[in-house]
Amino acid sequence: MDQALIRKTAEELEFVLNKYCDVNEYAGYLKNSMMPFVDDAKAGKITKPVEWGDVPGGILFDERGLSQFDDLEDAYANFKHEITGGMTEDRKKLFAIFEENRKEIEEEKRKKALEEGNKPG
Repeated sequence: MDQALIRKTAEELEFVLNKYCDVNEYAGYLKNSMMPFVDDAKAGKITKPVEWGDVPGGILFDERGLSQFDDLEDAYANFKHEITGGMTEDRKKLFAIFEENRKEIEEEKRKKALEEGNKPG
């Protein structure tokens, strides 16, 4: 596990949580639940991957509207990614599949736009 990257993503998450915790109650809830992980990460105490399901707060993005804050969602996702093991071989394969699917979708959109007489965007 890359301790420097874990620490960096922890600091970024803490910064963004502080930005929103006073303006959105659910950001405050997320901050309260995540700070033990953030503090451990900054202290270099996360030396083994945390189980994905043991990282709290993800549900707040979909069910409580935190997804409106792109920077918070990105910081949370990056931190969670790092403390759950970082870029494993399985994750590399999964990201490659996602990228290939994204390219196929974009190509289909482009073809459809050309067929409809629109310029590709």
